[in-house]
Amino acid sequence: MKSDKIQKEAAGEKQTLLLSREKKKEENRREDNRAKGKFFITMVVCMLFGGFCGVAGVKGLKYMREQNWDFNALAVNLTAFWSCIGRYMMIVMNITTLPAALFLFRRHKREIEAWDGEDDERLDEFDRKLSIDVGIPTILMLLEMFFYGIGFYGMVQMEDNMNAIFFVDLILFLGGTLYLLFHQRNVINFIKEMNPEKKGSIFDFRFNRKWFESCDEAENQKIGAASYAVFRCMQGVYLFSILALTLAGFFFPIGILPLTIVGFLWLAQTVIYTIKSL
Repeated sequence: MKSDKIQKEAAGEKQTLLLSREKKKEENRREDNRAKGKFFITMVVCMLFGGFCGVAGVKGLKYMREQNWDFNALAVNLTAFWSCIGRYMMIVMNITTLPAALFLFRRHKREIEAWDGEDDERLDEFDRKLSIDVGIPTILMLLEMFFYGIGFYGMVQMEDNMNAIFFVDLILFLGGTLYLLFHQRNVINFIKEMNPEKKGSIFDFRFNRKWFESCDEAENQKIGAASYAVFRCMQGVYLFSILALTLAGFFFPIGILPLTIVGFLWLAQTVIYTIKSL
């Protein structure tokens, strides 16, 4: 009797599962049908736009060649322009944004230290402000590397006062980067003072891992949501970059290296995300 009862329960569960799957299949069909029209319209529009850009690019390139446009000279002028922009932007950043980041952090620090501990709703506000203080140095360091890179490349290509410019750019880059590194160290240490459970030194190569492990569940969920948002955004960025570089290849002798780098980065991000989400 007991065995018959177990068999009946198992059969009932199996039947329930089959009904649930059939219901889900029907729901999936309705959902696909609702999205199908918009998807195919978007694909057609994108193909028409891509075809138009391709034809316009080929026609424009043919016209420019007939008019004897010198693309090599244009590339040299753009290189010189970006080289100057990179150097001057580093100077502007070191003079303006670096002190501004320090001023902003000190203002936030005074607000937190002056808090009387009564209004708990201000804790979320303080977390947002300190997150900004952590993020600003990271963004500025990336910009420092970017501007130094294009300035250095332009200097090598132009071969103009190479030794003097090299040392000036190097001093600007190292000075700004070290300043931002120690500024971020101060922000991280202040956060650890306010949250003793936080672990990790900014000078430790495993800092990000230790910091993540010391975060609570709510913070980990925020990090996960932010990571997914970045992944979704970068999918579009990589696609746009490949299309833009392909189009630029019609006009400038950029070769396949930029496309290879972007494609490799896109593939690496997708593979890492897939493995980590298993």
